[in-house]
Amino acid sequence: MYSVYFVQVKKEAAPYLIGLILLLGGVLRFWDFAQIPLSHDEFSVLFRLGFQGWEELIRKGVLVDTHPAGIQVFLHFWTQLLGSTESWVLKLPFAFFGMGAIYCTYWLGTRWFHSTVGLVSAAYMSTLQYPVIYSQLARPYISGLFFCLLAATFWTRILQAGSDRSKRDLLFFILSSTLCLYNHHFSALMAALIGLTGLFWIPKDKRRQYLLAGGIIFLLYVPHLPIFLHQLSKGGVGGWLGAPSWAFPLQYFRYVFHFNALVCLVPFVLIWFLRKRSVDTTDSAPFRLISWLWFLSPLIIGWVYSVLRDPILQYSVLLFSFPFMLYALFGGLRELKPRQNTLLIGLILSLNTVSLVEGRKHFTLFYSSIYQHILTLASEQSEREDRSFFVFNSHERISQKLLEQMKIKEPVHRFWYNDSAHRPKDLRLLLHEQRDSLEAVFLGSLSAGDARLVPMILEDFPMVERGSDLFGGSVRVFTRSSGHSPIRASSRLEHSSAPAGSAKGWKSASKESWVSGNTRESPAYSFRLSEWGPTFQAPLWPEAGTNDLIDLSVDVRAHQPVQEALLVIEIWQDDELLDWTSSPFSDWQDMDATDSIACSMHHSYKLSDLPGNHKDLQVKAYVWNKGMEAFEVSRFQMALREGNPYLYGLYEALP
Repeated sequence: MYSVYFVQVKKEAAPYLIGLILLLGGVLRFWDFAQIPLSHDEFSVLFRLGFQGWEELIRKGVLVDTHPAGIQVFLHFWTQLLGSTESWVLKLPFAFFGMGAIYCTYWLGTRWFHSTVGLVSAAYMSTLQYPVIYSQLARPYISGLFFCLLAATFWTRILQAGSDRSKRDLLFFILSSTLCLYNHHFSALMAALIGLTGLFWIPKDKRRQYLLAGGIIFLLYVPHLPIFLHQLSKGGVGGWLGAPSWAFPLQYFRYVFHFNALVCLVPFVLIWFLRKRSVDTTDSAPFRLISWLWFLSPLIIGWVYSVLRDPILQYSVLLFSFPFMLYALFGGLRELKPRQNTLLIGLILSLNTVSLVEGRKHFTLFYSSIYQHILTLASEQSEREDRSFFVFNSHERISQKLLEQMKIKEPVHRFWYNDSAHRPKDLRLLLHEQRDSLEAVFLGSLSAGDARLVPMILEDFPMVERGSDLFGGSVRVFTRSSGHSPIRASSRLEHSSAPAGSAKGWKSASKESWVSGNTRESPAYSFRLSEWGPTFQAPLWPEAGTNDLIDLSVDVRAHQPVQEALLVIEIWQDDELLDWTSSPFSDWQDMDATDSIACSMHHSYKLSDLPGNHKDLQVKAYVWNKGMEAFEVSRFQMALREGNPYLYGLYEALP
């Protein structure tokens, strides 16, 4: 049986250094705090507040979400007390949770190991973007981290042999563990891991009290069980989150350490040069094993659940176990002298802060709202060119709320494109009605927006006059002549280049399938009772960026609407199909038309949605005449289009 190993903190340096760490952590979290915009998820939280009764709060504010009720209920009362008109009011508690997490990381690291481990771990907790960004979001992540650290702290005190405050520690362990359960399902998992670990380590004279505490924690969670079971029946976030690849742990490590080679290298340098000179036989040795257990278990459980049932594993849910990754990495360091600690902590704080500000561009990307940016540029464009048409592929309710706050009027000629309610043909109809009077088309689009709108707009407005890219979305102003083309590369197949194969990448079918048009129509490829036609297959263009897009465009004519045909893009790597996506012809045609139709159709693929590395990719594209219907295609074109380099810049490497 082990007892908790307490280290006598050296007064010469440790208090001064933890004060410096907390001060810098506070500056990074509270810098220009009132100007931090709300994220999409925070708006979702905000829209689920302000209900009159408890039953309505649970039904409309909690059951519609996938998270436990704790934080939503807390914010309900918090905003009733202080209001919700200012974004900083919503975020404030979480910034303080972040500060508390820094100190708890120091305290626990010092008690489990020694002051050097506590200071190093707290320095990383203070300055890495991972905990900083979640300290500035009103979401149940940094709060869960704080509650998990509190639970681990009082768990440690309970295990301390001879403690004269065991009853009080037990009470706070019960409260902090219960908060974990009501905060997030993964913080609940951490509380369970902490509790189960104690069963193998608790002193015999405290085992009965410890088991009783576990029973009380469960009873306190019982009122939440119906909510948990309801949310469990809804599944996870597989609608937009893909299953993790084998590269996820490595990508997570790179993300945590800023995708910066030097920042990633420092932990390994510390582990190698400052490791203990002999095998650790002190009472602190088991804590490193516990640290690995508490960090790896949520990762493995999340991975298995994501692969076998529904994808749930993402960076945010591993925040609760993140301090234990730090302890696992740095728990083997030897204790340094005060002056050495000062130099080491100064180096870590300086390097991480510079990387956060300059490398990760935290205060540029995170402090810019794509919703506000779209509305601001739309207002400027409206004043610049009154013959503009405005397409908002954004969240209308969020935008309307911001319009009120910003005191900006909506443009007169506008269209709110909703991916779930609209199809590209709806926008095309509006543009065609007004195209003779228009000089520009303004498109403000979120990262999840319909990428097919751009090639459709390019049909009549092929140039980009102005553009702006932010985390989460882009703005483009399209014109007829001024500006630049967003197409990086293309390959076009028409009758003149078939079937000889002069169009790069295209493999045409038989020559007999190309039919001559009349005086008003160009030659076209006939799909009459043919399931397959020309196919594009080639390596991904070498100039393709990680966030660029691939467009398949065709010109289709038919005597009646085509019911089942699809435009298809496949991505291959080493003879393995990585992704298959399609767009139905019905998204582009009037399905109620009674006479012949002729229109352009597009399917777009976002390379940013492809997991893993983008090396040696092969692109395959074709028309699949699934229903063996009769129609003709006069143009096949593949194009590589410029994307947004900052689209997922807060969570991926920046260019």
